[in-house]
Amino acid sequence: METGDPVGKVLAGLVHERPLPHLVERLAARCDQPFVRNAVPLRELAAVVAQAQLIWLQGSLSFPPEPDQWLALAEAYDQLAGRWMELGEWQQALLFCQQAADHWRELSKLDPTVDLLGWARTLIRQAELLGRQGRWPESYAALQEALPMLRRLAKSPSPECLESLAIAVNRNGIVLSELKRREEALAENREAVAIFRGLVAGQYSVFAPGLASSLVNLAGRLRELGRHDEAKERFEEAVALRRAQAAELPEIFLPGLALALHNLGAWLEDLERWEEAIPPTEEAVRIRRELARARPAAFVGELAGSLRNLGVELMEVGRLEDALAATADAIAGFRAVLGQAPERFAPELSRLHFRRCYWLKDLGRPEELFEAAEEGLRDLEPHVTSSWGDMADHLRSLYGLYIRTSDQTGRPPDPEQVDRVRSRLGG
Repeated sequence: METGDPVGKVLAGLVHERPLPHLVERLAARCDQPFVRNAVPLRELAAVVAQAQLIWLQGSLSFPPEPDQWLALAEAYDQLAGRWMELGEWQQALLFCQQAADHWRELSKLDPTVDLLGWARTLIRQAELLGRQGRWPESYAALQEALPMLRRLAKSPSPECLESLAIAVNRNGIVLSELKRREEALAENREAVAIFRGLVAGQYSVFAPGLASSLVNLAGRLRELGRHDEAKERFEEAVALRRAQAAELPEIFLPGLALALHNLGAWLEDLERWEEAIPPTEEAVRIRRELARARPAAFVGELAGSLRNLGVELMEVGRLEDALAATADAIAGFRAVLGQAPERFAPELSRLHFRRCYWLKDLGRPEELFEAAEEGLRDLEPHVTSSWGDMADHLRSLYGLYIRTSDQTGRPPDPEQVDRVRSRLGG
């Protein structure tokens, strides 16, 4: 589990050992209350309760299952995916989410009046989880399945349906951006903001968080296309919204504030306004460090991303030691989450090692360079083949630096490491 908190472990263990139906039902109802998400041991309990509820449902199935049983299973798998997402266990959450989507599809074959909103929400969740692993084409496919359902529901609009449509459109903009379809991505994120603005006009407190999230993404799309004045307005609006929300409910909205600050710093970095970029990035690092301390599985990767940016900004203003320290922390962070999504995090780790080694080379610090290059080779070699483009080039460069600084410092290279790297790069 997430922290091994003794309270969470004891409660979760009781449910796991004796998942009595009446106990599970009562706990499941209580686990839906918002305060559960704000306490680590209760999040851990909620995940185990959801799993016990699923096991109970599976044990009571008729054969073949009736439509109402397919529905209960789809909802149970989706709820379990949500519980594991709250713990930051993205891979496990994705497995449950895929099961939920499969059950929705089976249900649709039996019942033409299937709950399209529930099905679409599962697909949105699936798209987010696939994106967290860098599996963008699959994430896009999930959204293309969800969006027609949501647009059909939005013809007789309810706030609930419109909110889900806005969330899906917003997510689609993120995915299209990752697929380098920038103009389409911008159009999607503009639509999401427009929908949320309409919803906020009726129920501000309910829909302002969604508006803030969509503004962050719209600002990102504008930034990618070089529309800096408009991007600045959207970034500032998003940060102001997120700051107000975080002041009221920090447990829920601090992650969103950190994201908005991170993106604002990244935009200022793009404009080479280094001094201005440092304060929002430093604030994002401070928030994410606290979040990662409480929930490492969920936030260490995000902290590493902010530290990566901070390292560049500090180096550009001449704060060399601070830049190297931030970059070392970013490397440690990406290394810690590498197993979650190698396709996403290995390239980040590769770029950071390459950057740090060339900084040390330019600073004339061969002893530190030798150690940094050796560390980089250890991290990257297992994840690189000769056809991996930039990562293979980085590994070659680090290998060259390692051998040259070995001669400079008189420190012998590790022969086993040398053999592994040469074999990985094809001799």
